[in-house]
Amino acid sequence: MGGPPLRKEKRRNPRKTDWDKYREELHRRLRGGAEGDLETAQGIEELVQALTEAILKSFEAACPLRPVGVTSRPKWPTEIKELQLRARRAQRRAFRTKTEEDWGVKVEAQRQFKRALRKFERDTWRKYCGEMEGMTPTARLVKVLKQDNRVQMGMLKKRDGSFTGTPEEALDLLLQDHFPAEEGGVVEEQVERALADEASIEEAKMYTDGSRMGNKTGMGFLIQVPGEEDVEVSVPLGETPTVYQAEVSILMMNSREADNEREMKNSGDDDPVEKMLTKAGCLNQHYAIQECMAEYKDWRKCQKEVAAFRDCINSSQEKGENVRYVQKNRD
Repeated sequence: MGGPPLRKEKRRNPRKTDWDKYREELHRRLRGGAEGDLETAQGIEELVQALTEAILKSFEAACPLRPVGVTSRPKWPTEIKELQLRARRAQRRAFRTKTEEDWGVKVEAQRQFKRALRKFERDTWRKYCGEMEGMTPTARLVKVLKQDNRVQMGMLKKRDGSFTGTPEEALDLLLQDHFPAEEGGVVEEQVERALADEASIEEAKMYTDGSRMGNKTGMGFLIQVPGEEDVEVSVPLGETPTVYQAEVSILMMNSREADNEREMKNSGDDDPVEKMLTKAGCLNQHYAIQECMAEYKDWRKCQKEVAAFRDCINSSQEKGENVRYVQKNRD
């Protein structure tokens, strides 16, 4: 028969790892030292990623993939296999002689085989479950997924309609969907679409979200369009999506203010956020938060500046300005 040749499955056996070679490979890969800034979260993540990659590459070199042999533990114990052979012999004899006596022997042999097989499967399952009870959730998951290629991730549908082909592509797709890099171009496109002339804006929120790059805080937007799904995007000046802090300063504007901000943006005037803060009399407090973040790189050390900004916004609201402070928690 035609068709592609069967590929022999390959696996890594950690117990056969050449640990001397692993240490040599790891020492060689880390000899020059990884480059990164330990003073920033992004630099720390880059160092961790470089160290993780060096460990994995060294392990793969010391523990190469090997074909899986055909020899394995028998599926059933010897007693059950003997009962199965006895049942098959009795069945062949009963079909050949067609006598009631041989037919009765055949039925009894099959009954004994099935009874022993059910008991074996039941006892095996109970033993497996008993071994799982004392394990931590992580160890239990590893045991369940161990040496089972059927559970590898793959064939996830992308936004363009295509599908992932490898577990690595599937992981990248999950990371992009749940932890987007939030590059400025994509964000600007979403904001432009949400603030389009034909859109009736109900409410727009702008806030600093704690993300940073170059010691500058990031800026976020929440655009609410009546009858459509809310668009919440962030313009973090940091590429690492995990650098989000608990304190968030939010400026809220109604539809009239949002239209004015759109007109100012299109006419090339000053930054609409700075316009709003200047109008509220809180621009200096906002700059104080940025300067504090540039110095300490930690929201928790800038609580005094955040409190001053909050008090200024609340005071501006009491004077009738259409702006207010909202604390928003973000993991």
